[in-house]
Amino acid sequence: MIRLPNFLIIGAPRSGTTTLYESLKHHPQIFLSPKKEPMFFILEDKKTYSGPDIPTGPDDIDKYRSLFRGVRDEKAIGEATPCYLYCPEVPLRIKELIPDVKFIAILRNPIDRAYSHFLYNRMIGREPLVDINEALAAEEDRIRQGWFMYWCYRGMGYYGRQIERYFSHFDPRQFRFFLLEDLKNAPEDLFRETFQFLVVDDSVRIPKPEKYNSSGFPVNQAVQELIVKPNVLKHLLKKLLPEKTQYRLLTKFLNRNLHKPSLTWDNRRQLIACYKEDILKTQDLIHRDLSSWLEPKGME
Repeated sequence: MIRLPNFLIIGAPRSGTTTLYESLKHHPQIFLSPKKEPMFFILEDKKTYSGPDIPTGPDDIDKYRSLFRGVRDEKAIGEATPCYLYCPEVPLRIKELIPDVKFIAILRNPIDRAYSHFLYNRMIGREPLVDINEALAAEEDRIRQGWFMYWCYRGMGYYGRQIERYFSHFDPRQFRFFLLEDLKNAPEDLFRETFQFLVVDDSVRIPKPEKYNSSGFPVNQAVQELIVKPNVLKHLLKKLLPEKTQYRLLTKFLNRNLHKPSLTWDNRRQLIACYKEDILKTQDLIHRDLSSWLEPKGME
């Protein structure tokens, strides 16, 4: 019988979940679905989205189970869909199917997260608006019009209300929360704690995490299109190199071709005011000092 996940990486978007997903795949006792971000618990209600770039994925239980056909004797079985943390309907759906599942979330300063999200959408051609203020102003209208949550720049950063929603359905002991700073500054400690939480061998050493899915404005548009759009060179790479090597190579070139402009002081102050109450709530829920998120620092 095909086993369902016993852990989920639920968010937050633009906070290091891809890096965590790729890193955990190195552990021999951990199985992660080959399709990152299957979005099953979002897509299973067959909701109709009318905006651009509508996601696809398994929308019934048989399709979802098929993602885990490759499981052998791994102890921890999981998948990573960062939008799960944000989507209001997801906790109850998870509760109904896998009530004893464990949850992992990496959180990032919500101001930096929102800006990175906007830059990423601009970079891949998903966001037509060129100014973040315009994008933030359009957010609620887009959601009302049925656009997918890819454009929820501000909304996805209210972690406190999202975590409270999960805690209303699950025991808080089923969760591990990390900060992006943990992944950057002390990845060994993060992996060790994760392995202990998942009850797998915590002596396994994971290679130094690579940076995935960077965001920013392209320095050279021609190079950018060569990297992100289908072309003869990428087709040739697929034939000659393993998939992981292809991904690393393209990621390396992509990172070198990106320029990340700073968020303005006014934007940062406005977003801090929006998030202040929720940041304090998040701090209490995850028992971490988040006071640095309330400081009007510049971007990295």
